[in-house]
Amino acid sequence: MTKKVAVAGVKALLEVLHQQGVQKIEALLSHLPEWCRLSKKQLRPYREFVAGWEVPNLCSDPLLHLRLLVGAAFPFTPPRLAVYPAPPVLEWPNLEEEGILCLLPNGSATSIVNVEAVVLKLLEEGQTLVNESLRGEGLERFEDEFVSYWERWRRKSKHFVSLCDPEGPTRWVYSYPYHAFTLVAETKDSIKSWGLNFYGRNPKLKWVEKIPFIILDRPLRPGEYPKFVYNLLDTISDNDGANRIVQEYLLSVPSLSRKKILVGFPGRNGFGFAGLVLPQVPDLARLNCSPRTPIEKLGNGFRPDKISGAILLNRYCSVPLRGASVKRSDGLWVHGRGHNPDTGLLMKKTVIFVGTGSLGSGVVEILAKIGVGKIHLIDPEALEPENASRHTLGVHPTPVLKAETLVEGLKKRFPHLDFEFHSMKWERVYERTPKVFTSADLIISTIGSLAAEGPLNVIANGEFSFPPVVFGWLEDHAAAGHAIAVFGGRGCLQCLMDNHGRIKVPVTQWPEKETLIRVPMCGGMFQPYGAVELSHVQALVADIATDTLLSKTIGPAHQVWIGQKKLLSADKGIWNPDWQNSHGNPGEGGKILNVPFANDRSCCICKGL
Repeated sequence: MTKKVAVAGVKALLEVLHQQGVQKIEALLSHLPEWCRLSKKQLRPYREFVAGWEVPNLCSDPLLHLRLLVGAAFPFTPPRLAVYPAPPVLEWPNLEEEGILCLLPNGSATSIVNVEAVVLKLLEEGQTLVNESLRGEGLERFEDEFVSYWERWRRKSKHFVSLCDPEGPTRWVYSYPYHAFTLVAETKDSIKSWGLNFYGRNPKLKWVEKIPFIILDRPLRPGEYPKFVYNLLDTISDNDGANRIVQEYLLSVPSLSRKKILVGFPGRNGFGFAGLVLPQVPDLARLNCSPRTPIEKLGNGFRPDKISGAILLNRYCSVPLRGASVKRSDGLWVHGRGHNPDTGLLMKKTVIFVGTGSLGSGVVEILAKIGVGKIHLIDPEALEPENASRHTLGVHPTPVLKAETLVEGLKKRFPHLDFEFHSMKWERVYERTPKVFTSADLIISTIGSLAAEGPLNVIANGEFSFPPVVFGWLEDHAAAGHAIAVFGGRGCLQCLMDNHGRIKVPVTQWPEKETLIRVPMCGGMFQPYGAVELSHVQALVADIATDTLLSKTIGPAHQVWIGQKKLLSADKGIWNPDWQNSHGNPGEGGKILNVPFANDRSCCICKGL
């Protein structure tokens, strides 16, 4: 009963705020001549809105009026403006169905208190937009928001998924017709790799087709959208490269599926794509049925294979075109929407992960998300259900190999990247195929055991051509975490460790010397910590790894995440006095500290260099 009363109270408050906002609008409009409130019948075309007002005399065409509309969630959702009578969609920029004007970006935040200022701003911008459109001005907005307008043009529901690089000239690319979409890529190998990663099977090569990718000078405006082949040929008539490649494509042998053309163009806010689709072209030499469609009439009056290219191209002009939306899935777009200058460099990098446990699996996911082009995972162990709460893989009812299962999931989530796994110890991989390590740009080890990582540290210090290595590990209860970057003889993991393989000066100190907990009914041990504490150290390791890949870190580095003090209090821990003497009191924690690295002259590995 109490819950129902609370819900009723919330609804009542929202209704009060809504009515107050409506009253403010009417008080404001009362200063304008001839405004009126819309009736229910007048509101009917505007399905999302519950109230509205018509404001005349703001447009240079006296027959056009502006309508202010509010939805049920107003004032938390801003008002919208419409022009009445509604011009056809695509006649003006920023014009949606039912004449609604797109003046605010989706999700825009507006004041729920100063409603009057919001309304005045909308009316001012709406008046400017309508009057500019009536004068034929502002058409460049069609180019700035090309995708929004192209989506409203007639098109097939089947869309393109593009892996193509927006840089470069007009050229041939490759397409593959999946059931729900057409995949387009620069090479056949890219088609094959993407399909194998995402679907787990190779595409049928006979369905891979070479198609044109034509680059225009700017985005098309609605009046320039090609309804027929002759419209397209007119558009590219001054573009020798595009004209040649399209004509060659149209006159080529019949396609097993509908012929397709990918179109690209630079704009003021980045690069855009569009797709064009022709009706399916039959084999004209074997067409025995009576022609019914323009595409089937192309060979009329000629014996098989006797029609000239010029006549066939002329007849092609009347063939209708369909538009297709293009969903960009190339790395530059997926990992930064074309505006991250680091993506192109990261896409060329190779990273080796040694250890994919709770810490490593999270770092793997972060580096995949930022677009590292090739990732090798090395881990011989299986994931047990009790580790699921802090491992990227989650629960599996039966043990699964960590490296293999991570790669299976990452391939489907990021099919444009390259992933490999080795379900064995890193020493065995290095012994069998050392090039896996030596050809990489970076190695990340998160095993957290000097027994396993010590030999890797020796190699990193002894071989100057060996790639940089980032070691990451957690302190007890994940109350702190460390990441150290070692560069071919500069930096050394052993320098930071004591004779027992533990860090010499930890950030934290605990009343119990051993913080591991024994697994019930088993001889195993585990370190208690949760996903929240862990996530900070995952980000720490990923950050120093990214800086190393981008050459922002070029020498030995040691970074430390110091968790919040409340983690210590929960288990009677304290800040380590030795740490405080060297680096200061962490206070309440929750911070990252860059610790100057100095080699230890007594180190048995590097001898202090």
